[in-house]
Amino acid sequence: MTRTARRSLVALVSLLALLAIAYSIYWVFAARWFERSIADWIQQRRAEGYRIEGAIAPIGGFPFRLATAAAKPLIEAPGGVWRWQSERVEAHSRPWAPFDVQIRPLGAQEAALDGKVYALTAKDAEIGLDFSLGGRFEGAWLEAEDVTGAEKDAEPARIGRVAIEIDRAEPAADTVEPIAFGFRIETTDLALPAALNPALGREIAAAAAIGRFAGPIVPAALPDALRGWRDAGGAVELDRFTLAWGPLSISGNATVALDDRLQPLIAASTEIAGIGETFDALTAAGAIDSQHGPLGKQLLLGMAGADGKLALPITLQDGFLFVGPLKLLPVVPIDWERF
Repeated sequence: MTRTARRSLVALVSLLALLAIAYSIYWVFAARWFERSIADWIQQRRAEGYRIEGAIAPIGGFPFRLATAAAKPLIEAPGGVWRWQSERVEAHSRPWAPFDVQIRPLGAQEAALDGKVYALTAKDAEIGLDFSLGGRFEGAWLEAEDVTGAEKDAEPARIGRVAIEIDRAEPAADTVEPIAFGFRIETTDLALPAALNPALGREIAAAAAIGRFAGPIVPAALPDALRGWRDAGGAVELDRFTLAWGPLSISGNATVALDDRLQPLIAASTEIAGIGETFDALTAAGAIDSQHGPLGKQLLLGMAGADGKLALPITLQDGFLFVGPLKLLPVVPIDWERF
């Protein structure tokens, strides 16, 4: 090896050593920032009245991760409106992207809402949180498989796979805080509890929605939170939704709000397939009057295209579901106090 080559090699090794030292120092500072950010967030929430518990492990994961874990974490909203706890939670980010945090809840999960306790389980559940440089929330995502959830000792509902994305919308003109979040929800292989005895069957092959959620939600008992959201002009705009449930296949767009009794108000433009079989199932289950069901079925089938699909507006108001001009069936009111 020539002298020049040796000098070049020494210079390269020295440079790599300096870079390694510099990165190690950066990682230590990033780890301290990550740890302090978690502590600050907990302190801020506690100051707002939240109860937060759990033993948090020191930051590790050198060299390519900033990682920590919490044993038996618990978060409870002010006044005990809701509570969530887990056997264990792991969280990490990358040193070069510390504002993008990934969280993995492990073991059995438990959620409580207005005094009712729900047992939750999931396989490969992961949650992502995205923040700006200034700490502003920018978005979140969740992915999980084999999800189950039910009140204690009740038969659970099941979801084969769920994926949710939430993106922070830009502020409206002359405002500081955003008034809306964009969202995307995709679920497959849903199984409802037998106790519900749904007319279209317990199995829902797929359900998905893309849209925007507008209006403030404040920490309060669910009926009070919904009432405040409604009074502030809250609404959900579904740019696209799809549902495959038994014989029914439906897609379209919709606007969802709440009426003065906190019941859903829905106005949708839809394309429906399987209308005949759906009518038969609803009639057999007693959801549609057996005297008027066949007439309504023939009326809608006569409006269908050559492919059997039907393009119709659907509305839900005053406790009834309307399909086009047809007052199809009454809808059981939602008792928000039960949730």
